[in-house]
Amino acid sequence: MQNFNSTSPPSPEESSAIVYAPQYKQSPPIFKSFLTLSVGGLCLLGIGFWLGSTRQSLEPMAPVVAENSHVLPVEVEALVAVNSHQQSRTYTGEIVPRNSSDLGFERGGTLVEILVEEGQQVAVGTPIARLDTRQLMIQKQELLAQRQQSVAQLREMQAGARTETIDAARAKLAQQQAQLREMQAGPRRETIAAARANVNNLQEQLELSVSKSERRQALFAQGALSQEQLDEVITEVETQQARVKEAQSRLDELLAGTRPEAIMMQQAKVREAQSQLNELLAGTRFEVIDAQNAVVKQLESRLNSLELDLEKSVLKAPFAGKISQRYLDRGTTVSSGQSVVRLVQLEEMKAHIGIPAALQSKIQRGERQWLNIGEKSYQATISNILPEVDGTTKTITVVLNLEAQAAREAAVGQMVTWQLEQTLETEGYWLPSTALVTGIKGLWSVYVLGETQGQETFAVERRDVEILYTDGEKVLVRGTLEGKEQIIINGTNRLVPGQKVRPSS
Repeated sequence: MQNFNSTSPPSPEESSAIVYAPQYKQSPPIFKSFLTLSVGGLCLLGIGFWLGSTRQSLEPMAPVVAENSHVLPVEVEALVAVNSHQQSRTYTGEIVPRNSSDLGFERGGTLVEILVEEGQQVAVGTPIARLDTRQLMIQKQELLAQRQQSVAQLREMQAGARTETIDAARAKLAQQQAQLREMQAGPRRETIAAARANVNNLQEQLELSVSKSERRQALFAQGALSQEQLDEVITEVETQQARVKEAQSRLDELLAGTRPEAIMMQQAKVREAQSQLNELLAGTRFEVIDAQNAVVKQLESRLNSLELDLEKSVLKAPFAGKISQRYLDRGTTVSSGQSVVRLVQLEEMKAHIGIPAALQSKIQRGERQWLNIGEKSYQATISNILPEVDGTTKTITVVLNLEAQAAREAAVGQMVTWQLEQTLETEGYWLPSTALVTGIKGLWSVYVLGETQGQETFAVERRDVEILYTDGEKVLVRGTLEGKEQIIINGTNRLVPGQKVRPSS
C-alpha cells in the first residue's frame, strides 16, 4: 500500500506537485500503474488511496526522500528566539465577608425573646435576643439591701458611739461589778436564815405528806381507796422530797460561800463590760472601719458583676450586617457560647483566591486586578497574602478587596476567577501553528529550508520539536532547531524531506 503525506485527497491543482514516497525503492512510481488501470482498477485505487491517507493520519510518517525534481513554492518565516514568554492562567476562589460571626451569649440561660428574622439588616448595637433575667434581678435586690446595711454600719463607725450607747455600757459594767462584789463578800445572814427556814418548812410539809401517804395505804389495803388516789399521795410525797433536797442544797451552798469558778466567771464578765465601755469611749478603731469599708466594696463588686451578667443577657450586633441564619427558637435553654444567629457583614467584601506558592513574588500588595464574578468583571486591590500554604491544594491565598459596586452585587460564597498574567523563563521559538507537522511516535516536527539546490531552490529538511506553550494560532517550541533556519509555515501537507521548494515572495 502506498504511504502519503496527507490526511485528505489532493486538489487537481496540487496533483502534479505531489511527491509520493514508496515503501520499497525497487517499486515503480504509482503514476505508471495508474495509467494502465481500468475503470474497476480506478475504484480500487481510490479505496487504496483513502486507506493510505487514513493510515498516514494514524501512523507516523517514515523518513522519505522526494524522487522528482518539481519545485514547489512555499511560504517561509525566520525563527524568532525568546528566553521567556507571557502566560495567562485562571485561578478560582470565593467571595468572603470582612466579618462573619456565629453570635451567642457569654452566659447560659433560657432564651425568652428573639428580636430579628433571617435576612434582616441590623446596625451596630441592635438587640438580637434576650435571656430570662428574673433570678438575676432578685439577686440584685438582695445585694442592694446588704450594701445599704453595710454602708449604714460604716457611717456609724466613722461617726463614733452615741451617748445613749455609752450610758448603757456603763450601766452594764456597774451591774456586773455589783454582782462580783456580792460574790466576793459571801451571802448575808438574812439570806442564810431564810434558806434554813425554808428547809425546815419543806421538811415539815414532807412529814405531813408521809403521814398522809401511810393512812392512804392502809385504806387502800382495806379496799376503801382506789389505786388512783393512792398514786396521788405517793407522787405528792416524791415532789415534796425533791423540794426539800433542793432547799437543802441551796442552804449548803450559802453556808459554803461562792465557789472560786463562779467568781472567776463573773470577773470575766466585768472585764468584757469594761472593754466594751472603753471601746465606745475611744471610738471605733481604724482597722474595724477598714474592714467594714472592705465589706462595702465587696458588695459593690458583686453588684457590678451582676450588672455585667444582666448586660450579657441581651445579645447585640457587634457590627452592621445581615442575619443570614437563625439557629434557635424562643424557649430554648442555651449554654455559654452556643450559637443563636449568624451575622454577615456585607460592606468591604473580599475575594480569597489560591495561587501556586511560586507566584507569590510576582504579585505586590496594592496592585489593582480584574476579577470575574458571574458574567461581570470588577476591579479589586491586592490587600494581603496569607502566610500559610493550604495543605490540600498546596496553594497560598491572596486576599483582594472588592470595589464598592462589586461588594453590593456579589454574594458571600460566590465563585470568583482571576486571570493572572505571568512571565515564564523558557528558551524557545515562536512559530505559527500551521508550521507543525506530525512526527514519529506522536511527536511534532517542522520543515525548514535545507541545502541550496540552485538559484532560490532549497531541499526540505525535517526538524523535531517539542511544544512548550500554545497561544491561539502561535506555538512556542524547542528542539533540534539551530536558530538560523527558515521555517516553512504553509503547505506542509504537500512536502516530504528532500522535496525541492522555492520561497515565494
